[in-house]
Amino acid sequence: MTLDELFRAFLKAYATYYNVKETPEKDSPFDAEAVFSSCEEQYFLLKGITLSETRIAEFVRFAKRERLTRAELERLGALAWEQGLAAAAPGPGHKCSDVTLIVLAERADDDAKARVRTCRHGKTYRLGLHGFSHYRLVVVERATGAFFFNRQGGHLKPLVQDIWNAASNIQKEP
Repeated sequence: MTLDELFRAFLKAYATYYNVKETPEKDSPFDAEAVFSSCEEQYFLLKGITLSETRIAEFVRFAKRERLTRAELERLGALAWEQGLAAAAPGPGHKCSDVTLIVLAERADDDAKARVRTCRHGKTYRLGLHGFSHYRLVVVERATGAFFFNRQGGHLKPLVQDIWNAASNIQKEP
């Protein structure tokens, strides 16, 4: 499987629940973005009497690189975090707006792999009363089939493994 096939497999998997857009901007370092948002409201008898409202969102950025260096990883991470916070809408009823960066690389430098685990960002809005934002990072090295996650991104491991297996099985079928 090539890097492009793996990229397509990730976009296809995310398109099930997210609004996926390839090449968001011409000068963007990201190859695609995906956005998920959900709003849950509870009413008392009429819609005009709202008991509670909970809004969540996730902003995912995809980048594919032939070679991932530590400097490039940090640049992509800072830019993804900045764009995600700009898109967040904290306020009453806001629970979380998470930012996820998925980097698909043919090869990743050893210092970039080591840096993934320690990459973290976090923000609370109005001492947590208006929600929070976390940063999730996933790096997939296609040549070795290795996955690297930061602490917040660790729960994405089953999803990444499933996408990898699906992309590998497509390649093996006649």
